[in-house]
Amino acid sequence: MNDSSIKPNVLLVSAELKTFKSRAGGLGPAVEELAYSLAKLGCKVSVVSLLYKYRRNDKDEIEEIDYSDIKLEDLATLTFWVGNEKVHANVKKVEKNGVTFYFLENEKMATLLYEGDGLQRAIFLARGTLDLVKILDGIDIIHLNDAHTGLIPLFFKAEYRYYGDPKIKNLKFAYTIHNAGKAYQQIFDKERFGELGIGEEWRDKVIWEDKINLTYIAVILSDICNTVSPDYAETLLKNGEGLAEIFKTKKVFGITNGIDVDYWRMPDFKDVKTIKELKDKKKMAKKELLKEIEKIKGDKLSEEKLTIVIPRRFADQKGFEIFLPHSDIIVKDREEGGIGAQLIILGRAALGDPIGRKWIEICKKLDEELGSNFVFIYGFNEELAK
Repeated sequence: MNDSSIKPNVLLVSAELKTFKSRAGGLGPAVEELAYSLAKLGCKVSVVSLLYKYRRNDKDEIEEIDYSDIKLEDLATLTFWVGNEKVHANVKKVEKNGVTFYFLENEKMATLLYEGDGLQRAIFLARGTLDLVKILDGIDIIHLNDAHTGLIPLFFKAEYRYYGDPKIKNLKFAYTIHNAGKAYQQIFDKERFGELGIGEEWRDKVIWEDKINLTYIAVILSDICNTVSPDYAETLLKNGEGLAEIFKTKKVFGITNGIDVDYWRMPDFKDVKTIKELKDKKKMAKKELLKEIEKIKGDKLSEEKLTIVIPRRFADQKGFEIFLPHSDIIVKDREEGGIGAQLIILGRAALGDPIGRKWIEICKKLDEELGSNFVFIYGFNEELAK
């Protein structure tokens, strides 16, 4: 690919996506919307993810996922090793907005998003992706997204059946860090090294601070590494959650995540011509939002008050520790020394995330204590968030 006029053939890999029933936070939209944008620029684009059997609803109950509304086609069945177990991955595909999506299906390895044995799931995703690339047409770049994809460059470089295959031997890897928090680095006991099925000579590329660390692996073995904004890159270079030294060596840089404005912008705002028209439409949108909140929670909110709406996943590094302790000041009337705002928080946390669950419990308590000026809605309602 020396000719700069030739658009690359890019394969993005992510544990979650926006519109395929596997979304937990911002990673899914970021990856899927980037894929569509690259396709619009003329790149050949495909995406690999997992086809999960179950998901958790807003009551944290497990329910089977119905994919009948997605026209998935059978492509192939791949067979490879995950630890000491030979597994099969049924590959499904679907086309959407100029992008081909591939899904790896296995009831044991792709059961529930971010739950179960994370190392086995990462091995399954990595080997499944590389075996799939071997039968696809001329992939140039694999774009890795977060630590769940971190084993892909390791297996490619450690196993001859990948790096020795003439069809894929020139693969390049770009790794994007969406969240480098310690809880999201995918860290496992070093005693599990043998499950990777690679030679001992790769141990120092796998073990960081006496643990298997998939973020460490992805950073050092990718050809280039970025994160989701210049500010976050600066933060990681200064205080890199135990990996600052590695981030500096790799020269991690930031590219601000884009958004699909056609998807996220309300239709009423698309043809706004004047500031007055914008203000009027915002006022109407606020009125509709408060009515919807009243339907859901029964809380009567004021149309005149400053209203702060925070839709996000409850997790570390999301900023809850900055504002939640001051919620009483935020909602207290100005005459009493407060800001005089209404605070609406919408979100959920993974069951296995103790930090996220802690903030959930705090929000439930504040919802009871601060009256209708503080509204907490557990769950994720994308239309409400928009």
